[in-house]
Amino acid sequence: MPYRERAPRAVRVGISPPRRWHRPCWINLREMHMKRSGIVIKVWEHGAKGDGTTDDTHAIRHCLKKLAEHKDESVTLVLGPYGEVSAPRYLCGPLKIHTHFKDLTIEILTGATLLAYPARWGKDNASADNTSPPTTPFVLVMNCDNFTLRGGGVIDGAGAAWWRPTSPAAAGPMTSDGGPAQTVMIDGAPAGCVQDITVRNPAHVALHLQSCGDASKDAPTFVLERLTLQADIGTEKPETLAGIVISASHQILVRKIRLIDMTDDNLVLKSDCSHVTCQNVMIQGPWWIHGFGPAIGTEIGKTTHDIVFDKIYVSNVEGAIHLKPTLGQSATLKKTTFSDIEVHDVDNAIIIEGVPDSSGNVDIAVDDINAAGGVKGKKIHMEATFKSIHGKVADRGNAYNIDFCKVTKDTVKGHFQLEDIDLACSGSWGSSGPAKYPTPPDSVELRFNETGKVDPGKPKPQGSCS
Repeated sequence: MPYRERAPRAVRVGISPPRRWHRPCWINLREMHMKRSGIVIKVWEHGAKGDGTTDDTHAIRHCLKKLAEHKDESVTLVLGPYGEVSAPRYLCGPLKIHTHFKDLTIEILTGATLLAYPARWGKDNASADNTSPPTTPFVLVMNCDNFTLRGGGVIDGAGAAWWRPTSPAAAGPMTSDGGPAQTVMIDGAPAGCVQDITVRNPAHVALHLQSCGDASKDAPTFVLERLTLQADIGTEKPETLAGIVISASHQILVRKIRLIDMTDDNLVLKSDCSHVTCQNVMIQGPWWIHGFGPAIGTEIGKTTHDIVFDKIYVSNVEGAIHLKPTLGQSATLKKTTFSDIEVHDVDNAIIIEGVPDSSGNVDIAVDDINAAGGVKGKKIHMEATFKSIHGKVADRGNAYNIDFCKVTKDTVKGHFQLEDIDLACSGSWGSSGPAKYPTPPDSVELRFNETGKVDPGKPKPQGSCS
């Protein structure tokens, strides 16, 4: 029988009979298999209770201060089961880790939860001793040379505490009023990884990598793998929950990721990223909503290049693939490939968006012309390849296989290579026909591979398409 990797679990061990000789204890197998070196501090040995009601902020911050005394060594902070507490919930306020650690590891072991404590976020920036400004990230790690977050446990952003109706009388969609801007934010780590962690219930963004990785290397230096990012939305309908945001980062590998019920951007690159590979990602939109949030895409700032999205499953979102510029910037997208993408019940398979004005409604013309809101329009050049994109778009009247949104011939230039594209409509369209490829602006060229399937039964687009 082939070997199958299984998540270690907690087991009860003891000697019997007679029981009076030995009191059973709990041993966490994941902790036993963790390879650690250097200084190790376990939070329950420094006063953290993990009972879900005691405020453990002071105890956990105290542990981080003790680790900071050894910042030039390898150090590990452990949150996990202990004694007979098999499923601890460590209630905690914001953790800002700004010490320049050489090698920092945070382990949240299987069964353990690091739970955001809403009372620790103040309502103004003049915060009291026990509060922080309202949008402070829950876990903020800055400028570690090498940072690891792992263990099989859960980080819970307690986002529901900040979900509010968009209007007081509304029973429908909700937005986030304050709360952590990011549940986990890692800023300025040239190397490291986040592995085997579940991030739940963000108020806004679940996981944000900023200025991470090392562009001078030839292989990935920061890895995100085997992660689940999920919102337990229940009957509430928040619209502003984002999954993974990667900005200004290089040599990043993202693989084996599940994103569930996020209602905004799911997996998005922003602001001058390069050499980012995303593989084996499953994205499932919420049951109650259609047409919110792109699944995967790039918000292109400056030059974004050498990007790969491979083996992606997307269901119930607005746009499976969304390419758009950072507001008001000239930008170039190069060497970008989307391959083996399977879509189901999405409004638009591919969205190519132009440069909107500050309100997001009016096209901006060309370089150096001010538009509404004083935002300067900028040209953007895109080059992307789409291979093996299959599935069905939703049965809603604005669905497109490719949607040119706010694109004019003066704002977006480039070419897109499409190979083996087979996208049908999941419902009856009546006289409007199946989901469609609109004629792109003269500045955009669609190049279809001869063997590709382009909207079966319908001719290839006219205009500048080859």
